[in-house]
Amino acid sequence: MHGSEHFSRNPRPEWQMRAFREVIEDCSLQDVGWTGVPFTWDNRQAGQANVKSCLDRALENEEFLQRYEHISVRHISTTESDHCLVLAEFRKTLNGVRPRPKQLRYENVCQSHVDYDKIITESWLQNQASNGLQGVVDSLQSLQRDLEPWGAKEFGCLAKKVRKLQQKLYKLRRQSVGRGPSTEEKSIVKQLREALRQEETWMRQSSRVRWLKEGDWDTAYFHAQAAQRKRINKIANLRRLDGSVCVNEEDDKCEVQAFYQNLDTSQGLCDLGELLDFVPEKVTMGVNELLTNPFSSEEVREALFHMAPSKAPGVYGFTAGFSSVI
Repeated sequence: MHGSEHFSRNPRPEWQMRAFREVIEDCSLQDVGWTGVPFTWDNRQAGQANVKSCLDRALENEEFLQRYEHISVRHISTTESDHCLVLAEFRKTLNGVRPRPKQLRYENVCQSHVDYDKIITESWLQNQASNGLQGVVDSLQSLQRDLEPWGAKEFGCLAKKVRKLQQKLYKLRRQSVGRGPSTEEKSIVKQLREALRQEETWMRQSSRVRWLKEGDWDTAYFHAQAAQRKRINKIANLRRLDGSVCVNEEDDKCEVQAFYQNLDTSQGLCDLGELLDFVPEKVTMGVNELLTNPFSSEEVREALFHMAPSKAPGVYGFTAGFSSVI
């Protein structure tokens, strides 16, 4: 698919790789990804005659991605064949992993509720015991406690809600053959329309697809994007510098702590004056004075409103979209 997946003294023509990528896109497939050795085929020749390439890969469509949440592909070296073994494992649930408590993640769909402004205002004012930044922190903590059960009660599982409404509408329309829609049927249609809009808003935020506007009602696509992003961001295990793998949560904590301790440890100071003499000046005195000036509330507001609404969740789980609303 890409030039980095082929090694030889003669590079792979770009038009061939582009044609392969277009075929995958036309078939609505996407690469699963892999772990292990980077090339699945090696001609075992010596010197400049050696050629390596990633010929074998695993692809998936949206239906497969929705059915199996946990998918992993490994390249396993062999002694007899010039190809690697490709081992694909897929499970609906991930065994051996203890669920961790989830932090509140603010959902844009909450803004569609008729009582949203009232809930936010009351919770914010009732629990603001202090002034200044401490008061903001107190209000955010209270909102975190209040919004989670309220959102679960009012919205619940939107996909299940949509299915139930569709089933009700199906039964009502079967019973209304030969006559116009009843009052109950009109009410169910209105509820279903709103539930579909809420489901799309929720899936769109989960998928982080910003270049599509709400209103397409293509929730299957959004779900596939969200599942793909979740799998890409998933860390299966941590590997130490010596090649060994962390086997439990305590090992993971120690490895992460050691990594950042080494990263932040000073390597010693040296005179950089001679090196800096050759670096062109980019930040002038005027620019430096502008950058060091105290920021104003208008600058904060402008920066906040230019952020994507579903991005940058803070410590308490509230995104930029929530901050711009309040």
